[in-house]
Amino acid sequence: MRVEIANLHWRDVTVFATRGSARRRLGLVTSNSTRSFALSSEFIAGGYSVALYADVVGSDDFYRPLPVTVSLGDVIVLRLRPALAQSNLSVRPGGGGEPDRDTLWTGEDPSARRLSPRP
Repeated sequence: MRVEIANLHWRDVTVFATRGSARRRLGLVTSNSTRSFALSSEFIAGGYSVALYADVVGSDDFYRPLPVTVSLGDVIVLRLRPALAQSNLSVRPGGGGEPDRDTLWTGEDPSARRLSPRP
């Protein structure tokens, strides 16, 4: 599984993935850059929900979107905005093949997965 982070915030962020009480540091994403991380299949096995946590370096600011349920092959996409409250998390479904690049599954409401146009 892949996690893509686009950091449009003016400060660097450290990104973590959490599942229940388990927390894994994915890495640092510098200001105005994009980075991909691999998340092991063991971390998402069993249909668990995964949450991301972005901690702004040198600040008390953070962004913690709602958890999303993912499957093997899915891609989690987190876009951090200069105003962190305007950031968004989405899941691009994999399904074993190349994901549909025109649509994203949004992670805003984990109980109602819906298609939305890709930004």
